[in-house]
Amino acid sequence: MVHGVPNALLLLNLPLPLQSRRRRRRRRRRTLLQTFSLGRAAEIRRLQKPPKPHLSIHDLIFAIDVVQNRDERLATVIKPGDQLKLDRNGIFRFDIDVEGDDKTAAFEAVDSLRIIWNVVLKGFRGVFTMMDCKGKGSFVLGLEGWFSKELPAAAGGCCCSGGGGGASGLVADLRLGMRESEGKVVVEKMSVGVLSIVSWRYVCVDDALRYLQHFLLPCGRCDV
Repeated sequence: MVHGVPNALLLLNLPLPLQSRRRRRRRRRRTLLQTFSLGRAAEIRRLQKPPKPHLSIHDLIFAIDVVQNRDERLATVIKPGDQLKLDRNGIFRFDIDVEGDDKTAAFEAVDSLRIIWNVVLKGFRGVFTMMDCKGKGSFVLGLEGWFSKELPAAAGGCCCSGGGGGASGLVADLRLGMRESEGKVVVEKMSVGVLSIVSWRYVCVDDALRYLQHFLLPCGRCDV
């Protein structure tokens, strides 16, 4: 029933008292104003530029292992962020050379591999695993292996974000560049990055850093 109006009046389809009609108009007006205000606030947020991340690429260290048969390390790379060459388009994608004969071992291209990519905050104040992937990957022309792993939602890494689990819409991407050596292959270079599932393009550096800070920084500093 309408507040203050007997049900019988509604059943008889009689005109509502003037006071009740005014209350209904006021409620409708308030609802419209609230809807407009919410839409306006959402539009303002959409047009605002996101804040700069609290992290920079120089705060990070990339630690990458290529492992075969559980414990046989085929390649290990430790790369500080200040040694990474930024892409000219500002995307979060980096090419890394695997240097030194002691860091590589020959293996069969068809062997199952395990790829582990950790991002470490300098001073070992935090670690986030971008990828811990088992399998053969996707080998292109026999000399490029491609591995990918969907990343968790940022809310899962920070108690101040509220909630946990779910998907982020982002994918960690790692490619192995290899060369032949006596019938086998060795890892010669790598490229790592973060892709958007929606556009299937690499995200910009700031977007990736804003994501990573939820997992690497204390809760009080990771708000965006």
